[in-house]
Parts: sequence; C-alpha cells; structure tokens
Amino acid sequence: MHYWYLLLAPAALCLPIKAYSIDKVEPGIYNKLAIRGPVMKEPCIDVAINAKRLYTIGAGVLRIYDITDAKNPRALGNLSGLGSTRQLEIADNTAFIVSREDGLYIVDIKDPARPSIIYHYDTLEKATGLAVSLPLVAVASRFHGVELINVSDKQHLRYISTVIPMKEVQSVDIRNGCLYAGTWADRELIIVDIHNPYYPLVKSAAPLGGYGDGVRAMSGFAYAATGHHAPEFKKIHYASPDAEDRGYGKGHGLEIFNVNDPLKPQRLSRVDFPAFYNGYPDMWGVDISDKYVAVNDVYNGVFLIDISEKAHPVVKGRAVLPYIEEKKSADAAAAVAVGDGVLYVAGYFSGLYIVDAPEVKPIMSEGGTPVVLTASHKETIISDKEWEIYRPEGQVHAAVMTGGSVAAVAAGNGGIHIIDLNPVKVRHIIPTDDFVLDIAVADGMLYAAEATGGLSIWNIGADKKPVFAGRYRPEKCSVQQVVAEPGKHYVLIENGTYLFEIINVKNPAKPVCVLSDRGPGIFYGKCITSALVNGRYASVYWHMGGPVWYDLDGDTPCRISDMKQAAGNIITGTAVRGGELVVSHSSGYSLTTPDDKRPLKALPVFKLSGMEPINGKIAVKGNVLMTSVGAWKVVKAIDITDVAHPKLIGKMYTPGNPDIPVFQDNILMIPDGHGGLRMTSDSQFAPDRLPGLR
Repeated sequence: MHYWYLLLAPAALCLPIKAYSIDKVEPGIYNKLAIRGPVMKEPCIDVAINAKRLYTIGAGVLRIYDITDAKNPRALGNLSGLGSTRQLEIADNTAFIVSREDGLYIVDIKDPARPSIIYHYDTLEKATGLAVSLPLVAVASRFHGVELINVSDKQHLRYISTVIPMKEVQSVDIRNGCLYAGTWADRELIIVDIHNPYYPLVKSAAPLGGYGDGVRAMSGFAYAATGHHAPEFKKIHYASPDAEDRGYGKGHGLEIFNVNDPLKPQRLSRVDFPAFYNGYPDMWGVDISDKYVAVNDVYNGVFLIDISEKAHPVVKGRAVLPYIEEKKSADAAAAVAVGDGVLYVAGYFSGLYIVDAPEVKPIMSEGGTPVVLTASHKETIISDKEWEIYRPEGQVHAAVMTGGSVAAVAAGNGGIHIIDLNPVKVRHIIPTDDFVLDIAVADGMLYAAEATGGLSIWNIGADKKPVFAGRYRPEKCSVQQVVAEPGKHYVLIENGTYLFEIINVKNPAKPVCVLSDRGPGIFYGKCITSALVNGRYASVYWHMGGPVWYDLDGDTPCRISDMKQAAGNIITGTAVRGGELVVSHSSGYSLTTPDDKRPLKALPVFKLSGMEPINGKIAVKGNVLMTSVGAWKVVKAIDITDVAHPKLIGKMYTPGNPDIPVFQDNILMIPDGHGGLRMTSDSQFAPDRLPGLR
C-alpha cells in the first residue's frame, strides 16, 4: 500500500464524518458504572494524575485540580495559549504537553495557581503522542516518526534521534528502556530498545486486531487499545463498506501482551468492544491500576476491565458519556486516568467526568531510565564531494536567497539564520518570539512564520541583517507558512490548522488581514503554492480539497473557486510552471490554470514508469520537477521536458525530514530538518547536471 495517500487522509479528520452504526448494543450487556459531571464545561482531550493533583488539557488550556477528595476536584489554576493541545504527561513539577502543529510545551507547575511556560519546542511534524522518562521525552509525530528529545535542560531541549518513521504513530509509552507504540492503519504493537536513544533499535512488531493508538506497559506486560476496523477490512478507514466487506468497525478492543522478551511479544488475550465507526474524533487509550485497566473508546465510552488473569480479562463495567444534542450522539471519551476509587474521563466536546470505580487506585510507574548523554550544539558546516551542509541549532524548515550568494534560513528553535553560501559561513543569527517554520523574501523585506509568534516582518538591512519592522499576531495565531511575491503588498499565510489568510503589509508596522478563509479539511505541511500564477493568482489546498484559487488583483483579494468543486481532491503538493499550476496527486501530476473549471479527477495524470510515485511537496524550475516526502526522507529530481512522459533523473534519501526544495539563483537548496540545509556542490542534483536546466 502507498501510505502517501494516508499522509493526506489522517486518522483524526477535523471535519464531521458520517457515523455508520453497525452494532446496536443491548441494554444491560455491561454493568453500568455511575458517572458524574462535567466538572468543567469546555472541551477536554487528555487527563493525567500526579500525587494528589489532576491535570487536564483541551482547547489550548491546561487546568490543575486538587484531588485530595477524589470525587470532588478543586480547581487550583490554569494556563491558556497552548495551541492545539493533544496529550500531556507530568514529571518533576513539569507538565509536558504536545499540541499538534504547535509542537511541545514545557510548563512549570511548581506553583499550581500560576503555571508558566518554560520552553516551546519545534517538533518534527504534528506532535500527537507523548511519553516521558526523564531526562528523555518521546514525541509521536504521525508518519514522521517518534522523536526522542533530551530534556535535561528544560529551558533548552535537544533533539536526539528519530525512530519508526513512515508508520503512523499517535501514542507511545516508555518503560524500562523500551518504547512502545501502537501504529494506526498498520495495526501493530511496536517495541523499540532506547537504552541508547542515539541509536534506537526496533525489537519487534506484533499484529493487532484493530487500529493501534494508546498503549501502556507495566511489569512485563503491554496493554494496547485498538479501534476502527479489524484487519479483514482492507479499505481506507473512512470509506463506506460494501455488503461483502468484513471487519468494518470491528477493531475496537483491548489486547494484552507478555513483553518480558521484547524480541518475542506474546499476545495473551483480546477483549472486543461493540463495533461502530465514527471518524471524528477517533482516539482510544488505556490506563493501568493494580488488577484493573481502564480503556477509553470514544463513542463507546469507558470500560473497566479486570486483568487478574491476563489470559482471561473480564469487563467489569462501562460508562457512556452524556448525550450531546447538537452532536446527536453521546460525547466521545478522549482519555481516561485512574484515580483513587474513580476514573477521570476526558469528554472531547463537553468537559471532565468522574466515574465511580471503588476497585481502582493509581499506581506509580516503574523506573529504568535510559541513559542520555548531554551535549552542547554548535552551528556546523560540512562539506563532502556532493553537498555543502549547514546544520544550525534547531531544524531547517526553509531557505531563501536574499540577494547575491546570501541565504536566509528558517531554523526552528534556532531562529532566523543569515548565511553566505560561497563559502558557507554565518553572518547573523536573529532570535525570534517563537520557532521559525518558514521564511520568504520580496522587495527588500523578509517575512518569517513564527508559529505562535505570528508573522514577523523585517527590513533586509546593511550586510543583509534583518531589522524588525512589524508583526501580525491576532488571538489564537499560529503561522505555519508564508508566501510573498515581488511587486505585491500582500503576503499569504497558513494560520493554524485551518485558516488561509491574506495579509496587507503595505505598512509593515500595521499589517492587516484582508481575507481569512477555511477550506475542506486541514493543512498538513505547506499547502500554499510558493508563487503566484501569472503574478496574480494564488493557489492553496486543504488535505481534503483543492486547488482553491484567489485573485490578488483589484481593490481587495477574493476567492474565485467553488469550494464544493475543490472538495474531495487529495493533493500532496503544488508548484508554478509558467502560466500553469503543477499539482501532484494520484501518484502523478496534472496541469491546471485558474480558469480551468474541470474537476481535478477529469485532468490527465502523468506518471513515472513502473511503480515509482510522484508525490509529496514539489518545486519546479524549467523542465525539472523536484519532490520531497518528509516522512519517507526521500527527494527526487524528475525531467518533465516531455510533460506526458516524465523521467526520473535522480533519487536520494536524507537523514532528516526534507521539506520543499528551493531553486534560486542557479542553486538548489534542500531544507532537511535536523539534517540541516543541504546545498548542491557536485551531486547528481547539482543544477548544471539536471538536463532540464542546461
């Protein structure tokens, strides 16, 4: 299966998906557990317990409660502005919070009435899962892998390594030097030896009976929560079933493994939950007591399971969250934490709930911390026979020429770097309000996408040093991409997960948003085309539809596309070639224009011979098409002189997560995440060796 398609069709879609109920649960089939709440009436996506404190996250807010009286949490404090919160862990008076496109937050909780952000870390991609075993943190970034991070210095985190790329991982756990992950559509429990986190080693992969997600390990056993579809269902998870399809919606349950030998995990048992399918939200997890585990299974509610005999677990009770009228369903149980005689349940839409479970008590996790070596980082320049490589602090997301042989680099937590290319040396390092995800230059101005720092605007001053000129940062802003075109006073940005915005920067000190639009689905990576077609038309796509066109001429920019026609197109990248837009999709590419009203599926698709796909983010110069797939760590050069018959020129794998290649001033630059900025010297990708550029 080509998992590039799943890259653009993620497990947790952010649009309502039709729910197909395929099994009506009979009343009384499980003991009904008493449920109370909500304790607070706002979205709640994860819960965690540490000593006599309860922590919740949702809608960008961390909340802290005193649970000395377990059934009556008492609010102590809160902290907002934490982005698209997803999971949290507590250790050493610190809350570790992953927030999807907003990365990893490190929060000081010593004073629960006044929690404060210590550090905001730039993760590989959408930070979804989290495990903490100090001084090590593991962050699951879906297909981009599980990132291992050194948090010895909480004010200055250090990247260590990445493991399990290409398999969608949304939740992880660490116990005794091993990392445990439940992979999504692959339906596997993966065990990784991380005693030396610089060289993690995958030990084994055991099949699961449903889509993997939450996993916990304790005392030689691993507990994996599963959902969606059983292995017999072979289609994409959100596809409607045919009459003959088996396994649809029947992947919900809990599996128990003996993992004393991580090379040979032994499945001891499985508990099946009622079958159903709903694509949003879709998350399932598990927490452990002494002789019990609690499993949250979204719309199925929460199950309490007796695991005294691990080969024969028994469901002791179930609690379904209250019905929400506007959703026409029960609320979704997004997470569960075992308390003292209670279960704390995160209601995805409506808040925190408490379930009576007198049998359970929280238990302390085991130790066995992996060895982590501390090391300081210095900017490094590496030359070999093929590449010049610049590795700054942070990871390289983008680069652009500023004139002459000088480039500006978006270096994540490292800020903005200005470097000479011939030879490579550092001119300036500019600290920023937040990590830098993208950068653009036009008409003597530099624009930086600084995540929660917004869009920063700089004059390119003497010696190419950026001089601050202004900032666009509305409430709940998280700028992920920026595109600027010479001769225009507009810049284009991705704001958070959903919003495409056009910003008037004619007065850099007072930038103004003149258009804000939301399309079908969400953004995954940089989805705004990096140049205008004919110097006038902007193109953007969301993961469930595009391209969507905007006209930047006239008094006010406006959308000229029908969103309904764009919906349903699965696009991986776009680039401008002359007066046309190159669109990668369906493992190939098509050509279109703003006035071409045909649906994308009606356009010819041009492909490489054999099984070689054309996918990922793309760039075009002349007759050369470059592609990069960050999760696969692969970059390709393709000759499109004969548009209908593309030919592969070269292909390479990189150590980082390559982003959109940059052709500029006869230089090819490949932003490669923690692998640094790769620049051609004498490689197969050198511009003078690419036939379409000769």
